[in-house]
Amino acid sequence: MKTYDLDIVIPVLMPSDYLRQMRNHLANLNSSIRVSYVLDFMYCEMTRDNSIHDLRQNERIFTGKFGSPGVARNSALKKCNSEFICFWDIDDFPDTEIINVVLNELRESNKDMVIGEWSFFGQPLKKQGTSVIKVGNSPGIWRFVFKKELLKRVEFSNLKWGEDQLFLMGVFARKPRILTIDKIIYLYRENTPGSLTSQKKHVFDLYEALKRGIEYFIVSKGNYKKCCGVMLLKQVFTLYRYGGFILGLKALMYLILKTHASIINPMVFARRSISGMEW
Repeated sequence: MKTYDLDIVIPVLMPSDYLRQMRNHLANLNSSIRVSYVLDFMYCEMTRDNSIHDLRQNERIFTGKFGSPGVARNSALKKCNSEFICFWDIDDFPDTEIINVVLNELRESNKDMVIGEWSFFGQPLKKQGTSVIKVGNSPGIWRFVFKKELLKRVEFSNLKWGEDQLFLMGVFARKPRILTIDKIIYLYRENTPGSLTSQKKHVFDLYEALKRGIEYFIVSKGNYKKCCGVMLLKQVFTLYRYGGFILGLKALMYLILKTHASIINPMVFARRSISGMEW
């Protein structure tokens, strides 16, 4: 059986046009990188066109009824055996050339994971930052590459909003050694029609993610704690924005109560620790 350097897991919860577009975009991907598309029949139907046929040697497709991107990712994660792994979205535009540089730098650094820069698709390129605060403010799972070993016994939740942030908090609780790269590795398409992030009805899933994420904030230390704190506070803002004043206030009060007000302690965000990481 052929071994690969990197497994890329891409849930497909949207029409096949996006699958066809992504397959074309990744057509010249290095042969040492394998792509796993996970088709969720609860959101898209299997088509008869070439979007799922004539697979290249480094492509594979899993199918099933998963119900959320996290569960879809988990199903593929169990079948990945490469040294590294990352998670992309079907409607975006990752940089297929820079990913090889990322893998080389990560391998040479002997770190556990890498955080890359990203920018919005269709807009002038602008790096969004890799500092602790910047990552907490924009923690898209697609900007990370992980050593597969780091993700043992870590799974995505079944939530439709906030599942990637909850996953990252679980990873940060393990105190990974982190490498940051000052290169744009991913172009993110905002509010694609039909995407889960564009469906505001899932805002209550984000509230559930916030409640579960508090545990990781409490047990984390230093910059890991700071990043989790920023994520949680950003979730409060998002809940207020899409769920209304009452839900936002409820989330904030719950957060303050369960963290014994440490979430609003300036020292949590002012203290800097570089123990085990290069943030």
